[in-house]
Amino acid sequence: MHRRMLPLSPSLVCLLVAMLPGALTAQVVRGVITDTTTGRRVAGARVTMSDVLGRPAGTAVSGTDGTFVVAALRDDTYIITIRRLGFQPLVASPQVLRAADTLQLHYHLYPLPVRLDPLVVEAEAVERYADVQYLHRQGFYKRIPRTSGRFLDPAAIDRRREFARRADDFLIGKAHVTHLPNSNLGYRLRCGRPKFFIDDREFFGDELDQAIDLEDVLAVEIYDLVRPSQMSDFFYGRCAVVVWTRVAPVSEDPMRDRLR
Repeated sequence: MHRRMLPLSPSLVCLLVAMLPGALTAQVVRGVITDTTTGRRVAGARVTMSDVLGRPAGTAVSGTDGTFVVAALRDDTYIITIRRLGFQPLVASPQVLRAADTLQLHYHLYPLPVRLDPLVVEAEAVERYADVQYLHRQGFYKRIPRTSGRFLDPAAIDRRREFARRADDFLIGKAHVTHLPNSNLGYRLRCGRPKFFIDDREFFGDELDQAIDLEDVLAVEIYDLVRPSQMSDFFYGRCAVVVWTRVAPVSEDPMRDRLR
């Protein structure tokens, strides 16, 4: 007995074809990503597969072993793009994927050089460091707690510089120095007319501005018999004004103890 075969509808034919083994098998790209410098595998790289029109077809992220798997649902020509922080982005050559193709690929990423924040050295900071070191070499800071003198360090000079018009202004007032203009007496302390030193050299002029520019004053020491001490007397006498500057050369006397 023969059975009559009924014709299949087009929709049923499509369904049966779709159910065939491999009909829904995707086009797959498997790969591994390595560092060109070290040869190590690169984890955490983002892999994007796009068609030639730039439309994404699939994405993946490389594992700890640097491998990845990305699939597309149709055969086409695809471009693989790989991005990873610290590496140059890679746009690979186009790959043609046919139905149920599986490609095994190996990609190499070039590391980007590490960019450090620029090192900015303030010229003012460098100059201030040099000034402090200079005063240290001359024993300025060691004399502060050991002598009877009064001291204007660079910070104190900077505070007074805003209001100073002449180099003399660093001495008048707070430093208890009296200036007698139009007089051959020059400067006076409570102890009388002091000896005057500029960068360890005795100054015999009557006007500080004759030898020092306002901007060059760095520090000042004043000894005026407030509390006499053997040390201040040994260095400059018990009635003396010592001005340190940024520009005047210093004569180094190896016989003189500067408390270094």
